[in-house]
Amino acid sequence: MFDGDTTNESFAPHRIRDPQILAFMRKITVREDPVLTARTGAAVPSRITATLVDGQRVSREVDYAPGFAGRPMSRTEVERKFLGNVARRWEQRRTEAILEALWNLERTPELAALLATLRVAKLVIADITQLRRRLVRIRRLEPHEIALHRDVRLRALREAPDSFGENAAEVETRPSSYWEDLTRSVTEPGRHVMFLACEGEAVHGSTYGLRDLQSGDSGRVGGTWVAPSHRRQGIGKGLLQAVVFWAKEQGLRRLRLWAPAASSAALSLYRQSGFADTGHRRLLPTNAALEIVELECSFSQSEPVKSRSQG
Repeated sequence: MFDGDTTNESFAPHRIRDPQILAFMRKITVREDPVLTARTGAAVPSRITATLVDGQRVSREVDYAPGFAGRPMSRTEVERKFLGNVARRWEQRRTEAILEALWNLERTPELAALLATLRVAKLVIADITQLRRRLVRIRRLEPHEIALHRDVRLRALREAPDSFGENAAEVETRPSSYWEDLTRSVTEPGRHVMFLACEGEAVHGSTYGLRDLQSGDSGRVGGTWVAPSHRRQGIGKGLLQAVVFWAKEQGLRRLRLWAPAASSAALSLYRQSGFADTGHRRLLPTNAALEIVELECSFSQSEPVKSRSQG
């Protein structure tokens, strides 16, 4: 109304305290219109009506603000908003380099390394990593997601062949009945469970919580995988915590797992989460040159089950 646009400068302290703006704000009222509220679908309708000094009323209505699904922003609009936020803080060459890098974010394997090469402050790297972490949620596999189950498992086997006791070539030939049975086993109440780390429709990680058929109070963590593009972002820890929560909820007293002996990152994650070496070691079935170690985490039945955030 006063600036012809909304920018960071619009929220500067001196603008918020401007007597002219404060006087105008006192003339504004906000009311719910039941007709707009009742609309279904993805629309978020808003209507603004201005009463002029001569009594004339001017009204405008929109269903989608810029950036909503029904009105996505164009590349030009996104760049204009980005430049409006950072242009006064970064020099032009740096701003343009970062903008170009962000447009190619989906094709960037290492986010931290990319931003480091652009000399972005460590705080900015941490903020973006935290943002991506908040966008990822941990959920259970659904009974109807048989095809997704197969795709995720095969992807894990292909991307981390030295982390599992079976290989993609072998698993890929299994019939649809195998995947139907396996999906039932991890989605039916009282049996096993499978957790997925999702960002929208995309799956970036998975793990299984498996009941020990030989012992009623024990379970295993199995098949843990995180996509290479999303490692070191807390997803593995979130998946592991989901299985621990499930185990406690089921009344189990301990969880065991096998981890690659050569993977310091995996071993560090498990040990920081309360798992300790059992002393058992063996060769990886799919690669006799690699060794795997067993770890275990114990908890009493009286230990409280804390609520778990799904994100």
